[in-house]
Amino acid sequence: MMRIIAGIYRHRQIRQPTVLTTRPTKDAVREAIFSALGQSVSGKIILDLFAGSGALGIEALSRGARHAILVDHDDACIKTINQNINDIGVSDAEVWNSDYRVALKRLLAASMKIDIVFLDPPYSNRLCELALAIIMETDILAPSAIIVAETDHQLVLDEAKFSKVRYYKYGKTHVAIMWR
Repeated sequence: MMRIIAGIYRHRQIRQPTVLTTRPTKDAVREAIFSALGQSVSGKIILDLFAGSGALGIEALSRGARHAILVDHDDACIKTINQNINDIGVSDAEVWNSDYRVALKRLLAASMKIDIVFLDPPYSNRLCELALAIIMETDILAPSAIIVAETDHQLVLDEAKFSKVRYYKYGKTHVAIMWR
C-alpha cells in the first residue's frame, strides 16, 4: 500500500488496483511533484486523467485542492478509487469511469475549467502525447493551468505553448511540469 504524503489526509493508506496496466507513482516521485507545485494546488480544480488508484488526485485534495475529477476506464481501478475515497473520507471528488477522450469531451461540453491536470497513463505507449494534444486543442484549461505528465520517456514539447516547463527524472520515471 501507498500513503498520502502531506496535508489533511497525511499518512492515510491508499490501496492499489490489481491490474497489470497500472503502475503506482512512487511516494518519492509524488513528493517531488507536489514540492514543485508548492501552494499552487490550494483551492484548485484537479483532473487526474489516468487515475489508477486516485493517489495524485487524493494527494492534491489533501493539500487543499477544491475539487478533483478522477478518471479511469478500468473497472478494477474505478473500484479501487472508490474504496480509497470512502476509506479516507474524501468528499470533494468525482469518479468517472470513462475513456480519457470521452472525459475530455465531457469537460468541454460542461465548460469546465481545469487548473491542474495530472497525466500518468500506462507506460510504453504514447497515451500521454495523445491526451496532451487533445487537452491543448480544447478549451478546458484555466488561464494559469498546470499540466503534470509522468512517462517512461522524455516528452518532446513545443515549449512556446507554455510560460514555463520543467523536466525531472527519477530512475526510469520522467516528469514534465508545464505552466500555461
